[in-house]
Amino acid sequence: RADLPDEAKSRLDKLFALNPPPGQFRSAAAVLLGDVLAKLGKADAAVKQYRKAAAEAEDSDVIYLAYTHLIESLLKKKNDPEAVVVADEFAGRLPEGRTFLFLAEFLSGAKRPQEVLKYADQAARLLVTDETGQAKAVYYGMAANYETKQYAAAADSLKRLTRYIRNRDPKDPMVEEAVFWDCRINQSEKDAAGARKAYQSYLERYPAGKYAPDARFNLGLLAFDAGE
Repeated sequence: RADLPDEAKSRLDKLFALNPPPGQFRSAAAVLLGDVLAKLGKADAAVKQYRKAAAEAEDSDVIYLAYTHLIESLLKKKNDPEAVVVADEFAGRLPEGRTFLFLAEFLSGAKRPQEVLKYADQAARLLVTDETGQAKAVYYGMAANYETKQYAAAADSLKRLTRYIRNRDPKDPMVEEAVFWDCRINQSEKDAAGARKAYQSYLERYPAGKYAPDARFNLGLLAFDAGE
């Protein structure tokens, strides 16, 4: 139980003392023990258990659990270089759309745009029947293109993203993100007129939106640059 981590650890220690044979059960138990240790604040010990689980796991769901928990733990420890190495290992062990989407998302948070581009592209190609997953993959790729100053590629990704979310409710967070990214990309491409129009459109649609203060500030900058 989440509220009794010490008791959970004691029971799992007893389980491993019985030396269960390698396989799905033991690797899944190692993931659980890693979670308990993380709950107890023992990050290094948790990472060790996740590594053990990843090495032994054969079932695809357990492989996914082991590696995702391992990478999350490494990123929490600010061990980004090691997380990138483990990400490549994960992609090789389980080359599935969900794997690549997870990697794109977490490495985006770790500010690793080159790696994000690689995994986002693979996720988008594999998640052909999952429009929500494809939209997320394209979004992370777009953001990574923007971070690496590939603005034309970011604009192309934004067009793809817009197609995926065209039927969503305007209140959907991804729709608001797409509208504001149009502003960012126009401004980065030095299209002042396009940027002003995009910021104004954003504020008309989301006057109290997540990026409303940024939109007003950037409109002010654009007006100042134009001598207004």
